Amino acid sequence: MILMTKALKGKVWAVALLSLGLLQPGSVGAQIITPFSNEWIDFTQTYYKIPVSKTGIYKISYADLQSAGVPVSSIDPRRINLFHRGTEQAIFIQGEADAQLDPTDYINFYGQRNDGVLDADLYKPSNLQPHTYYNLFSDTTAYFLTWNPLPVLGKRMTSFFEGNSGLATETFHNEERLEVYSSEYAGGLTLSGEIQSTAFDQGEGWTGSIICKGLSGCTGQQDLVIDNLLRTVTAASTPELEVLLIGRDDFSHQVEIYAGSNGGAARLVSTSSFQSFDKFAVSVPLNWSDIGSDGKMTVRVKIVSGGIRDQMSVSYIKVTFPQTCDVNSQTAKNFNLAPNSINKSYVEFLNPPSNAQVWDITSLDNVGMIGSVVVAGGMGAVVPSTSLGRKLYVSNMTLTPILRKVAFRSITASQAGFVVISNRSLMKPALGYGDAVHSYAAYRSSVAGGGYDTLTVAMDQLYNQFN
Repeated sequence: MILMTKALKGKVWAVALLSLGLLQPGSVGAQIITPFSNEWIDFTQTYYKIPVSKTGIYKISYADLQSAGVPVSSIDPRRINLFHRGTEQAIFIQGEADAQLDPTDYINFYGQRNDGVLDADLYKPSNLQPHTYYNLFSDTTAYFLTWNPLPVLGKRMTSFFEGNSGLATETFHNEERLEVYSSEYAGGLTLSGEIQSTAFDQGEGWTGSIICKGLSGCTGQQDLVIDNLLRTVTAASTPELEVLLIGRDDFSHQVEIYAGSNGGAARLVSTSSFQSFDKFAVSVPLNWSDIGSDGKMTVRVKIVSGGIRDQMSVSYIKVTFPQTCDVNSQTAKNFNLAPNSINKSYVEFLNPPSNAQVWDITSLDNVGMIGSVVVAGGMGAVVPSTSLGRKLYVSNMTLTPILRKVAFRSITASQAGFVVISNRSLMKPALGYGDAVHSYAAYRSSVAGGGYDTLTVAMDQLYNQFN
């Protein structure tokens, strides 16, 4: 196992080698692993990278494509593809039926900001990852636009519309109010406070500020306010509270969690214990009286450990509660429909913004469009396949992305005996000297340097192909 001092950036190189399939997790030597997870790329095609740091519906206009250098006059829009994390996405293209792109045509897709789903592979084992709501490195993910020269149609959004014929109107949806805390980086399991495994370990990742006891300046507790718990449907069910705690010291932790309309009214809802640098999730039912009339609730985390000191953090707080299907004039809102045994639901979205549309985002790779009609106070829509519930997105806003042409390099990892990974800014002459990166690679391929079959890779190639 490789050991290194506690530094997040120091792990990037191990991540890079894992991406190339040249490093077996937990080993020092190079070992070939397949597959490489870049099989989604056709190296004969042209690709445009679309960075996404905000979740929502994106619109790519004809003018956007043209200004990015896409040859709009020679592309059959029916063959356009969009990929995210190696999987083709369902998209909508206005006007593609005539097999040509016109100035009024456009592309819609649902883009999601980066989360921690791909980070799971960095933890050994993966279940040590605290949660997937927040990425270790960046809030920006990337979508890749391309087109197939062969007569193969791209993946498109489904479209569903049905008038209501006697279905009862849903009285609520299950709102999720999530607050993720990321002000500090927890190093997790360490030796002497400095040394840690190359693989990401238990309790490691971005989390909230330290709650401590027995140390200078510590109060032993922290109050966190969750707001916007409004438009509740108290007759449907009671709210639920989930708190994720992270140990920040190698001790046994005892903690009490309180909830109430304010700090003074907070009542004890949980007493728990966990060990060392572990993650620990507390899930408890709440009373409606724990939420104030202003829609705010205070969650207090209090250390009650008997030891000389204790340290922990809150990584996230989530409150789930039944809420009316009211858009509340917001430009965008998510709705989580409850399961319906007849596998179909009728929803009336109240107070939507003008020209709002409904998307089914239950499967992010297979987003679909739901048609609606005007009703008193809003719009109504019949939603299919609700036996397990559905997640909907209502919005009248589209985001405009930036497209950048990228060139993918085909890498034959199995032929490489020595790998040099660097940044393109370093792969050029500087200060009157030559290109140090390629010079070093040339030395390693020479007899004096070992005679290796040397592979030099720019970091952005690894990001684009594998992440």
